[in-house]
Amino acid sequence: MLTRRGASALQAIVLFSFITWLSGNPIFTVGSLTLILIFVIENLQLHVAAGTIRRLKIERHLTDSRLEVGMTTHVTLKLKNPMRRSTGYLIVDDHVPEAFAIRSGSSRIMLRLDGHAEATIHYSMEAVQIGDYRIGDTRVVLTDALGFFTLAAILPVRSRLEVYPRLRLIELLRATEATQVLRSTSIGQKAISKSGLGSDFRGIREYYSGDDFKRIAWKAVAKSSRRSLMIKEFEDDRSLNLVLALHAKRSLLDGLTGRRKLDYAIEAIVAIAYAASLEGDRVHLVFEDCYRALAIPGQNRQQQLLRTIGSTYNILPTRTQDLQSLVECTLHNIRQRSLIVLITDLENQDPMEFDTLVQLLRSHVVQVVAMKTISLFPKPNLGDPHIEMAYRALTLHEQRAVEELAHGCWRLEVPLRLCDPNEIFRVLSQIYLGAKKTRMILI
Repeated sequence: MLTRRGASALQAIVLFSFITWLSGNPIFTVGSLTLILIFVIENLQLHVAAGTIRRLKIERHLTDSRLEVGMTTHVTLKLKNPMRRSTGYLIVDDHVPEAFAIRSGSSRIMLRLDGHAEATIHYSMEAVQIGDYRIGDTRVVLTDALGFFTLAAILPVRSRLEVYPRLRLIELLRATEATQVLRSTSIGQKAISKSGLGSDFRGIREYYSGDDFKRIAWKAVAKSSRRSLMIKEFEDDRSLNLVLALHAKRSLLDGLTGRRKLDYAIEAIVAIAYAASLEGDRVHLVFEDCYRALAIPGQNRQQQLLRTIGSTYNILPTRTQDLQSLVECTLHNIRQRSLIVLITDLENQDPMEFDTLVQLLRSHVVQVVAMKTISLFPKPNLGDPHIEMAYRALTLHEQRAVEELAHGCWRLEVPLRLCDPNEIFRVLSQIYLGAKKTRMILI
């Protein structure tokens, strides 16, 4: 492929050759032929080297293919030339997904490989956004010494990266400390029993540090081939049944990389589920037509956290309006009376769609949490009248959406909470703690 420099050089050679032909000067003729010969030689050398780059061996190594948002992984890219011939000048461009930011080194570099030589490229990238990603094939561009021609080739090497939501430990500790205060200050009331203190037998599991020795199942220990300690598990006497219904629409992908509404919602869901598991409560997640149990009393908390992260990190909305399927999935999987928190946003094309929540109100308590959109983006410079007019139009659109959603929730007598996306964890924590304090939907 001819580069811009090569095209300019070719035009200059053609023009010089035409002038030489008109002048008939032999010196100009020799110079013209020399330039043409250089141009042809460069092209031939490039095509000869093209066979070499197609035989290059490439390997990619990652220090960590599973990481949380904010963590860094180091990438090592190894290139090996198995041929005797040199490759010439190569531009190696390793594909990096938009969800990652380069922190050191570079994924794009120019080098030259001699015969039977190796080269190593190092760079590190930080995970910015949750999801399941692929680092695709590496693109190698071969160029001649003068930069007249380029030839691109794709070297097959693929890597998978799983980016999990971060667990906001400080905010989580505040939420768990608040539940402990609520439990300890309930004077004259029976405290909410934690996991394993009920009377209905649930099963037997492995002993973990901190378990009560009084609940050791000695018969199960005697029958065990490893003679490891086993614990009797009981259902909670009274625990909260919380259902987080994620209205997974395409509009949840609004926002900058790593700051989408979906990212904030998933982080909040993971944190609430983990906090509830510490308190012995049940948490369910419903999105589109999928159902997943995130927290179950009596099970190992670390395993529940890993299951929660593995169930939520790669959620990707595929529909625009799926509230009916969401309600049907909830009714099909949630049989006990529960507190259902619908997590949505203000991009609702049909406000009457929320009338389908009536089906849930017959057996459950429902609350709606809606995330705003404009707060995701920095406020633009309103000095330009066109930008100011567009910003005002978006503001009016969101205000109208708030009014329509508020009116729909008012007709259904369903509480509505509005918040910025980065405040959704605080709002869900308040709802969860309020339900614990008032003993709402305790089973």
